[in-house]
Amino acid sequence: MNSALRGRFVIIAPRLQDAVLSLGATIANAAREGSNVEIVTVFSSQSEDQFACSLLGASAHWLSVDGIQCDATARESYVVDAVQRWTADADVIAIPGVPLVNAGDAWISEILLRRGLDHRRVALYAEQPAWFKQRRQNSELCASARLQPFLNDIVRWTLHGSTAHDRNAKRMAARAYGSHRMRTRMPFSALNRLLGYEFTMGGEPLGWID
Repeated sequence: MNSALRGRFVIIAPRLQDAVLSLGATIANAAREGSNVEIVTVFSSQSEDQFACSLLGASAHWLSVDGIQCDATARESYVVDAVQRWTADADVIAIPGVPLVNAGDAWISEILLRRGLDHRRVALYAEQPAWFKQRRQNSELCASARLQPFLNDIVRWTLHGSTAHDRNAKRMAARAYGSHRMRTRMPFSALNRLLGYEFTMGGEPLGWID
């Protein structure tokens, strides 16, 4: 395992399935090598989340912000405060970074970067399957334009979770959601193409911003 992911590794995701599709192999590899991997999901949970998480060796926490009745300012403060508590002693924090086609996903990363995270290291991850679908339009990895105002330095991209064992763990965790749920995000045939592409690419990308 890359030493950058040792220790307590926390992934912030809109939903747990986003973390599975985007960083499943990386999560499996880090957990197998002894890191404490946790996924903090901002929106509501799904019934399959716990099982998918167990297949990767991670634990999960849900903020379920979409079920809270409050104004936009209070909602933002709730998310930022909760994430700061969960990541207070994290060694690595990963947040959505590209392509951020969903407004809710972009909102999460924008408020966390704008209001600051108490962290040692923060990385951006490529959201799947959105980035995989857009790769022919722009195959270059770079942070979403929506995040550029909050980034002071060049983002340095590295690849993780490239072993067959870890890719298989990702496949199993993704398939835990069943054909109906996967059909709305990424059919199983497309999942296999994604895994094949990540094998050719050399792993799942993380972009380091500090």
